[in-house]
Amino acid sequence: SMCKVFGAHKDCEVAPLQNVYKRQKTELSDGIAMLVAGNDSVQALISQLETICRTIEENSQRQKQQLCEKFDTLYAILEEKKKELVLCIGQEQDEKLAHVRSLIRQHGDHLEGASKLVESAIQSMEEPQM
Repeated sequence: SMCKVFGAHKDCEVAPLQNVYKRQKTELSDGIAMLVAGNDSVQALISQLETICRTIEENSQRQKQQLCEKFDTLYAILEEKKKELVLCIGQEQDEKLAHVRSLIRQHGDHLEGASKLVESAIQSMEEPQM
């Protein structure tokens, strides 16, 4: 070609089309192999990440379950302590009420006795003098 010898393409490298095709096909094949290897690496990473997700979910579920069990135990302990304290308060209430009611009866008896004494004294004063 005259263009190659004297024209604008005189400094260009000329190669047979078959050689260029084979070279570019080899480059493309190498590029595809690199992409496949990259995809394999990405797929392996995705698999690892999915395994990590499952492990996190399992560990979290186990932690939640253990926490719930511990709180259930604490609730049971608190409920038992509440029953003991309510019983203790009830017993103290009964004792104090019994004591206060006893005082009420005693003071009522004293008041009744004092009232009778006042009545008797008033009657004595009303009787004619001897």
